[in-house]
Formats: sequence, C-alpha cells, structure tokens
Amino acid sequence: MRARRIATLFVLAASVLAAQSWERSKWENPLYGKTFDQFILRGRYLTPPSTVGLDEPRLVVHCSAGKFASGEFMLGAVAQHSGTKSLKGAWQSQVDMRLDERKKTEDFWEYSNDGKTLFFDRDQLDKLLTGKLLGHPSKDELTKQVILGVTEALGNEVIVQFDMPVDQSEIIQACGLEWGRDKR
Repeated sequence: MRARRIATLFVLAASVLAAQSWERSKWENPLYGKTFDQFILRGRYLTPPSTVGLDEPRLVVHCSAGKFASGEFMLGAVAQHSGTKSLKGAWQSQVDMRLDERKKTEDFWEYSNDGKTLFFDRDQLDKLLTGKLLGHPSKDELTKQVILGVTEALGNEVIVQFDMPVDQSEIIQACGLEWGRDKR
C-alpha cells in the first residue's frame, strides 16, 4: 500500500512538472518609463547550492514592443566568475548546459553585481528554446528539458533543471522570436 502511494505521488509530481509554463506578467520600469512583458520559468535543483536560501532557480525573460529585451538566470546562489570579460567589459560565468539528450556544451553569461544572476542574450535564449546555436524557435523543434550547471563562489557545482513548456508560442510571439514569414 505504501509503495502504491509513493508511486502515485511520483506520478503527480511528474505531471506537475510536465505542466510547467512560463508565468507571464507586466513589469514596469519606472526609471525608464517602459513596460515589459515578463516571463518566468521556475526550475528545481538537482544539486543545490551549499547554502540554500529562499530563492529558487528561475529563468526570467523581458520583452518590449515585440522584441527581446533581456534574459536572466537567477541561480539562487553566488556564481563564481570565470575571470573572463564580455565584449562589453562585464565579468562572465561559465554555464554548462545539457539540452534534452544532446551532448553537454558550455557558454559564458554575464555576471550580475551580486553574483546571483547571470544574463543571457537573444541568441542564448534561442539556444535554450531549440537546443541549437542558430536555432529558430518558430521553425525548429523545441527543447523539452534544460539542465544548467554553474560553479558557485564556494566551489561547488549547482545543477538546475528546467522542464520546458510544450506550448511556447506566447513567449515566441511576445519577444519577436518568429522567423521568416511568421515574423510580424
């Protein structure tokens, strides 16, 4: 009987994760007087940070006027910067990623002032959505699972899993990620 209850709970947990979706809201930046479409996708730790706080891992995407504006990976821990800088002069952290069943790849995302957030650009969002460096979210098959690994400042690797929504048309349209004739 107990095994049956555990199996039922496992199925329920799996269905909740499978039903994952981008949480859409409006976000206003009063300093710039702009309103953004904000999309949040919540993840879960496969390997948690050494000091677990209240923050959960999240991907946050901001779009404005039908265009991608910014992307953030909120790690919930202080990431270690890689010692390299972007072309803009910002510190970067190495992000290891496994998209669906593909081979692990790595990328470098800009590092925030507090180290808890890493920033990604539109091309990196396209890669998260399609699993391809030059993917097109409105044409290519979309990823089902994204696993990101980042070394935290204390030297441990934090691994986060995001179960990607089946229908991503809302974020694709709001951020202008369509391609070819589909583009507005």
